[in-house]
Amino acid sequence: MWMKQAIRSTKRNPSHFEKVAKHYNSLHDSNSTVPSVNVPTNSKPRRGRPKKNKGTPLMEKMPIKFQPHISKIIDVLPDGNCGFRAVAALLGMGEHLWHDIRKKMIDEMKIRAEKYGAMYGAKLCQTIIDALHVAPEELVTEEKWFTIPDMGYIVATTFKVVLITLSNSGSTTFLPLAGAAPISHHIIVLGHVNRNHWVQAKLKGKHPIPRTAPQWRYHRDSDAEGWETSYKRRMTQYQKELEEQNLTKEQIVVDLTKD
Repeated sequence: MWMKQAIRSTKRNPSHFEKVAKHYNSLHDSNSTVPSVNVPTNSKPRRGRPKKNKGTPLMEKMPIKFQPHISKIIDVLPDGNCGFRAVAALLGMGEHLWHDIRKKMIDEMKIRAEKYGAMYGAKLCQTIIDALHVAPEELVTEEKWFTIPDMGYIVATTFKVVLITLSNSGSTTFLPLAGAAPISHHIIVLGHVNRNHWVQAKLKGKHPIPRTAPQWRYHRDSDAEGWETSYKRRMTQYQKELEEQNLTKEQIVVDLTKD
């Protein structure tokens, strides 16, 4: 599903650093209830205030229809780089290498400047590049968060992975824009919670896959077509489950109107 409104990463809550850091460390595990607040990496003042997790487990913040297919939710530090941290961790690099993710995405945009220019236009391309440019100790503000859909294609193409983003605002699959598909694909999954924080998601077996983001078909290279072929059946499964869920909701509404 294409999401016109960009999804962004975590805001900051600097005034409660010590309290939040202590609480985060005491709760942090692979599926704990961790507030989506900011835990700064140093004591410098931060700007912005996140929406706090009011005790709902992260799993319950995933799309209802996808929850049965999720085996684990793994949180990352909510310091404004959470989307990049989650990508780094899912690639096996460790979330502390979030800055490398940003740099490699910038390199990708430079290599395929013409392609991204055709997709986004010069102004948005520059906005994305500016958002990716962050010094290791920089105070990251909203304009430099990880955004979807803008950065989804860049992640998939840079790291040659299938990127799935899960959100109650809509779930999408991003495929590489260039390069032939290998025999074995690497799928990474990001979950978006509280409208301001990214987490890692681990899926079970032959899980369904959301439909491909629409711009992929118009801007991919011809040799990249094979990336979608392997997933058409699972995308059909996803659509079927979505329609069944919507049908169930409609039936419930009808039942509620009966005497």
